[in-house]
Amino acid sequence: MMGLDIEHYIFYMKYSEKMSRDFFIFHNFFQKYGVKLVPIYPSQLPQLIKGKKPFVLSIVKDLQSQSVFESFRKKFLDYALVNARLTLYEITSFSKMILATKPGGEKNYFSFKLPQSYEELSNQVLYEFFSTKKVSKKWPGGKRATLPQS
Repeated sequence: MMGLDIEHYIFYMKYSEKMSRDFFIFHNFFQKYGVKLVPIYPSQLPQLIKGKKPFVLSIVKDLQSQSVFESFRKKFLDYALVNARLTLYEITSFSKMILATKPGGEKNYFSFKLPQSYEELSNQVLYEFFSTKKVSKKWPGGKRATLPQS
């Protein structure tokens, strides 16, 4: 397991008033690895990214959530992905977003296709999450010179 003393969290996009069953299933899988899933509405996301680069999980399974997602994408999400303001994990039964294939977007956008098992999807999302966290903490410079030990 990764270091559980550090608090890791991923924002979960809610597209309706009622909490979906997917949230509780992913919450249980993520909890095993010390990752908290925090539900938010799309309208709350612009206030949350001030000074931070959050990780966002979006599950789009039906037409109603797809229409909400597309309207939010036009207003804010495209801009945030191109400018590397957030990292998006999209689990969808629809097609992959085209904007994310532009330069710079592929590092911030991960798409997973449905249907897959919840366990498989959560493992893929957690793998990308911890890989991205590890890379973002890496020192950009070289190693400091040391004298040889005799």
